[in-house]
Parts: sequence; structure tokens; C-alpha cells
Amino acid sequence: MIAALGTLCTIPYVWFVFPTVFWYSLSAIIFIGESFAFLFEALLYKILGKLSWKHALLFSLLANITSYFLGKI
Repeated sequence: MIAALGTLCTIPYVWFVFPTVFWYSLSAIIFIGESFAFLFEALLYKILGKLSWKHALLFSLLANITSYFLGKI
């Protein structure tokens, strides 16, 4: 449930806001967008999921790597 909330909160920014702001650089869009999603979702997992920072960051990293590569299929 928390993972779905994190995705719902970050996807609009990653898909619509960052491409508009950083229209001149695809690499900036990917780097900044994915970094934002990773850190914001880790914060949600830490606060709402009551995970340690280490586990929240690891879970967010794995979730975002999986999401990124599944999006390429």
C-alpha cells in the first residue's frame, strides 16, 4: 500500500513536471526525476512504513530500478 502511494505521488512529477522543466536534456530528466522518486519514496517508507533508513533506501532503490527497467519493455 505504501509503495503504491509513493508511486502515485512521484509519477506525475517524473512524467510531466521534470520533462517540462528540463526539456533540453533527457539525461537530466532521468537523473533528477529518478533521484527525486528514489528519495521521496524512501522518506515515505521510513515514516509511514516505520523502516530503518537503510531498509527504506534499499527498498526504494530496488523498487525504482525495477520500475525503470520494466518501463523499458
